[in-house]
Order: sequence, then C-alpha cells, then structure tokens
Amino acid sequence: MFADGDFEVGDVIGPAMTLGDEDDWGSKMWNLTPLARNCNHQENNNVIVEKSESPYGSAFDLVAAKPISQDDELVSDYKQVTQAIGPHSRMQWEGKDVPSTNFEDYVEQESDEEA
Repeated sequence: MFADGDFEVGDVIGPAMTLGDEDDWGSKMWNLTPLARNCNHQENNNVIVEKSESPYGSAFDLVAAKPISQDDELVSDYKQVTQAIGPHSRMQWEGKDVPSTNFEDYVEQESDEEA
C-alpha cells in the first residue's frame, strides 16, 4: 500500500478497522479495511493504528507516525497493532480470522539470575 498524498505526523490516513460482533467467548472482533489489510510489516514503521470513535461505533484509524510523502510505502508494526486492539480481540478479513498474537509472549526476557 502506497500513500496517495503527503501526510504529516498525526494525520489520519484512513480507517484501519471497524468493530464487529463478539464471538461466543466474548472476544471483540475487528474487521480490517483494505487499507489496513494491505499494509506490510516493518519495525521501522511510518504508520500506527489509533482508536477513534466513529458514527458507527468504535474503530481504529491508520495515522502517520512520521512524515510520509506521496508514493511512500505505508508500513505498520504488527506488534503495535496487536497491542492497540488489546487482549481478547481478533482481527478478521472478509469473515476469516487474521493470525495475530501478543509478540511479547514470545520475546525472551532478560534474567536477573546469574548463569
């Protein structure tokens, strides 16, 4: 996904996710928009997702985290996205789950113990 114009830090680029139903276990289901679905991952991201209120209920917007020039690739940090939607949440695209996890569960923690 590439920028269709110039964006300054904090500019809303467009909608990223809308709130769907809850599943049988009470998990929130977030529906990805084509804009968010086509953003690639990069730790040196230039966009973030931020929660917003829309006339249709809770949503997330794709927001510029750095200055972005027209035709720059829009890249998000999937870890930030997962943290933004919170625990007990699922992302979906066209009714199918999009794999996500809290990457912190897999990051090796430094130990205070001496080896």
